[in-house]
Amino acid sequence: MSLSAAPACLIVLIFALLGVAKIMALGPMPGPAAHAGFTITVYRVIGALELARAIGVALGPVLPLRGGWPASGS
Repeated sequence: MSLSAAPACLIVLIFALLGVAKIMALGPMPGPAAHAGFTITVYRVIGALELARAIGVALGPVLPLRGGWPASGS
């Protein structure tokens, strides 16, 4: 495993777990969303985008050009 693979795996894991938790509206997640002024629907869209970013970072080694975009945050 290269040095850049370890942080990428950590990023994929974090974004995937948080994205799924937001999509499913698990536990205390909806409370802070409502406090910030987000509806549950918008909060789930944000979760889907986080999950898409995790997939994009995971595909980085396979599709280097496209995998760099999600990793860069753009």
